[in-house]
Amino acid sequence: DEDGASSPRETGNVEVSSESESTENNETRGKPLSRKPRRAETRRSRSPADRTRDASRDSSKQRHHTSDLRSKGRHTADKSSNELDFWKLACVAAIAVFAIFAFKMMGRSEPTTGHSHRVDVLLQHLRRLKQMYPGQPEHNWQIIRSSAVEVLNGSQAQHGPAVLLILAPPHNENLAKRIGSEVALALSYAFQDGGAYGEISLDDLTFSEDVIAAKHIIDRRCKSTFEEKRQHVILAPHIESWNPELAMMLHPLCDYENPLYENVAIVLTAFSEDIIGEIRRLQYDRVAEDVLNKAWDVMDTNQRHAIISRVTVNVIVLHDERDGFSSVDKQ
Repeated sequence: DEDGASSPRETGNVEVSSESESTENNETRGKPLSRKPRRAETRRSRSPADRTRDASRDSSKQRHHTSDLRSKGRHTADKSSNELDFWKLACVAAIAVFAIFAFKMMGRSEPTTGHSHRVDVLLQHLRRLKQMYPGQPEHNWQIIRSSAVEVLNGSQAQHGPAVLLILAPPHNENLAKRIGSEVALALSYAFQDGGAYGEISLDDLTFSEDVIAAKHIIDRRCKSTFEEKRQHVILAPHIESWNPELAMMLHPLCDYENPLYENVAIVLTAFSEDIIGEIRRLQYDRVAEDVLNKAWDVMDTNQRHAIISRVTVNVIVLHDERDGFSSVDKQ
């Protein structure tokens, strides 16, 4: 009986104990475990040395970060500075190119204006000559103008000489002499030489039969006029009377492609009995060739043709003035 009585009590105690444990377990399971306090406790439990090391690491990271930012800033600043320098150089180069272009344009425009003024001066003198010599046809003055306009109104490029040949019959020798001198004077003013020009006088060439001496006279007169005095016009009358060997000097003197003197004007005169009556404009060149071929017939044919082709580029044939004299003679 005692065993039987005690057994239920023990069982009851066991059950109560189990029940209590179960209740505790259930309560434990129902509440989540919190680790924050433990970490906080862990942190609070760290030594001062650990905290110093952490602070040192944080400071080092901060310095590296600051250094990176500064490096990036310097790189950006350098890049901006380089771009600014590039644009400055580009602007300077553009300004320099524009200045050079403007300088060249100014250099071109000034000679053009000067050359245009030269042609105007020539035209003024030709209008005066037309009034002085009304018997001369209009195309004679046009030929005189066109013979020199390329040299007077050209660009900065160099030009060969402007060559003009004035033809007349012997009875108009005085008329040809006056008109030749007036044309040379007009060209001199157009070249801004103040009316000064050189002259190769026939008397200077025929004082001696020595052709070499005569060549020296021509050469010396051209150098004196074009090089020493810086003048631009020379007058050479009566080329039909030049010795054929002497006339060969006209080849280089009047050559347009390879001239001895550039940007100058050469006025020539020639006379022939074959010039009869009023010659039509279309016959001028042929008449000039016939006159010079006859005058230099002893010259080699090829040489003669080469010279004639150079001196007959611009030809005028003088007509008789009404009543045998011009308005100049009336005065």
